[in-house]
Amino acid sequence: MISFYLRVSFFFTILYTISATSLMADNFVKYRATFELENFTGDKVVLAHYIADKIYVDDTLQINKKGKFIFENDEEFKAGMYLLVMPPENNMLELIFNEHEPKFEMKANVMTAPLGVTFKGSKDNTLFYKYYQYMKKINPELDTLNKQLTALKEEDKDSKAVEEEIIKLREKIVETKKNLIKSAPENALTKTFLSSQLEIEYPDFEGTEKEINLQKYYYRVSNFYNKLNGDKRFYRSKMFSDMTNFYIDKVTTQNADSVYHSISKVLDLVTYDQALYNSYLIRFINKYVTPRIVGQDEVFVKLVDNYVIGKEVDFLKEETKTKIIDQANKSRNILIGKIAPDIKLFHFDYEGTLLAKDNEDEYKRFKLDGPLELHKFESPYTVLFFWKPNCGHCTKAIPKMMAFHDKYKEKGIEVISTCIKTFKDMPACAQVITDNKSFNWINTVDPFYRSNFAVKYDLTKTPKIYILDHKKEILIKNIGAEQIERIMDQILKNAEEEKDK
Repeated sequence: MISFYLRVSFFFTILYTISATSLMADNFVKYRATFELENFTGDKVVLAHYIADKIYVDDTLQINKKGKFIFENDEEFKAGMYLLVMPPENNMLELIFNEHEPKFEMKANVMTAPLGVTFKGSKDNTLFYKYYQYMKKINPELDTLNKQLTALKEEDKDSKAVEEEIIKLREKIVETKKNLIKSAPENALTKTFLSSQLEIEYPDFEGTEKEINLQKYYYRVSNFYNKLNGDKRFYRSKMFSDMTNFYIDKVTTQNADSVYHSISKVLDLVTYDQALYNSYLIRFINKYVTPRIVGQDEVFVKLVDNYVIGKEVDFLKEETKTKIIDQANKSRNILIGKIAPDIKLFHFDYEGTLLAKDNEDEYKRFKLDGPLELHKFESPYTVLFFWKPNCGHCTKAIPKMMAFHDKYKEKGIEVISTCIKTFKDMPACAQVITDNKSFNWINTVDPFYRSNFAVKYDLTKTPKIYILDHKKEILIKNIGAEQIERIMDQILKNAEEEKDK
């Protein structure tokens, strides 16, 4: 067997090696799997498996004199779902290693698979492919009905008959799954795989429609993985990875507390397998360090606080671990609901700066008009708008932000616009302000970065927008200029409703 490494490229790059356990475990199982592949002209295949959403190589098998590929393990080999990968096209066949059926043979025609794939010595794999073959035949019928439904809806025609056919076909598929589960041996992994695809059956809840829906939500979140019956063999599979994505992104309410709670549930499930746990932990850290949904960076901070700081995370390089912790420390001070960090900026005399831009002394090429301390600045709502003169996205955002300011200023909303450049680039900042006629809002700079605002507000990308209330609490951040009017309207509406209570 070979060792391997995984490189995670997103915000942090992790490099670590996962090697198979060399010690013979008490539950050591000796597997022998024989693969006969018709119409495959290569002389080697690769046996691999999923951990989270990454593929890991377990072994490379060479063809023998009889034209077959044989896998035998001489060290611990985990039961579960695997891939037989056929270079150079890397076509893949899924298969199951079941500790109760350690010796089996597979015969497949690579041109027609999954149809015609057969097994000897493995009821589990036979059942698995029975399901795949059934779906291979029924999917074209389902696709045709879905296309008909789409066409009828686009033409605004009656689609009830087609919708009923789709419902019946889906019910038939569910019934087939249930029948296969009933016919499966007690220890079949296919049983878990099919169960994972079934919807949760809810108990009878009582109350109003809203109360019942809320009870269903909590029941689904709490019991989502129960249908797997704790079958850990399934956790090292692409299906479990997809199931987890669905659980976190679709089943769970997308506020930071709920998402973090669901992630913790997943990490608890896989904690028994160090490689699995490591992969899911770094996967979630990478996902939420730059989240898709505003406010979910709190998930990242919670993960670092509870799973990285003060914990043994040997799979992370010390340098990477330090970067992760540093980023969490930056993020924790600018989470939604926190009081925005105080900064001391300077009112910018952009007209005087343009007049002084050719001064021989570079320290005299800009003009300031006095300090502005954020926490002493009084306004019902304050919008912080950070930008750069050479930023294309900023150029597009500035006119939208100006229109917003002109429309909402009468409602007591102030925009503090900050050009995040040092003293050498003050003339460039002044030129952008003049070109855009940005006279009505508050223009500021910090030419020597004395307030450290770029670090405090994590200004790695521009433009960046924060909306603060009168206490300087962060209400929203990291939104686009095209969204700000809609979001501000909602903030004002919420405030009015709260006042009327």
